[in-house]
Parts: sequence; C-alpha cells; structure tokens
Amino acid sequence: MSQSVSLYDIIAKAVSQAKRERLNPTQVNNMLEFSQSTDNVNDLLIFIMRQASRNHFVETAKILVKYLKDKDIMKAREFLGLFKWSFEALNETQSNFDNFSSMVNSFVTSTNTESGKGQGRGAYEHHTNYGRGHP
Repeated sequence: MSQSVSLYDIIAKAVSQAKRERLNPTQVNNMLEFSQSTDNVNDLLIFIMRQASRNHFVETAKILVKYLKDKDIMKAREFLGLFKWSFEALNETQSNFDNFSSMVNSFVTSTNTESGKGQGRGAYEHHTNYGRGHP
C-alpha cells in the first residue's frame, strides 16, 4: 500500500514541476503514445530525455525518468496515463504541491472557486455522444 502512495506522490511532484515548466499538453500525449508503440522501457526513457532537451522540461523529465527507469513497459504506461490525467485535471496556476494529498486539495480548492464555468458537463456529453449526430 505504501508503494501506491509513493507512486501518487511522484506523479504529483512531476505534475507540479510540469506546470511550473509550462509543459505543453501535447508533450504529455506524445510520451504516452510513444510508450504504447514500444515494448522496451529504455526506448521510452530515451524518447523522454530527447523531448525534454528539445522542449525545455528537463526537470520534469528527470522526475519521470528516475521513476520509470526500473519499471517494465506496462508500469510505465500506467504511470504516464495517471500523469496525463492529473496534468489535465489541474489548471496552469496550480503548481505548488509536492505530494498527492496537496495536489488533490489544490484541485478541490480551484474547482470550488471555478464552478459555474460549465465546461465539465459539456466535455463529458461530447465524449459520450459519439455516433449520435451530436457535435
């Protein structure tokens, strides 16, 4: 159980750093997509390091690589998927947290202050209406 907490704390640290470095969401997607195209975690590590040096998110990449270097590709994919979801869940101003609990609290606090913007339900309906003639 403590390993799960550690996994989530590492994700929170990586997301916090990624927000500070203004990591482009496309880069997060690229990492996850590349992980799905290879069976070798070392290929993924090289891809992340290359992308980081080209796109200036070296500190985030260090957190990711440090965690992923001893994992198999399935664990790497799981980690990057959770990283992506967490990254997408938080807005640009939310970057001051260092563990999972404080990341969740940051989300809850911002969600309470930003409720009423109405994006959540529309996005959900958009994804659930595929093939039904809705935009």
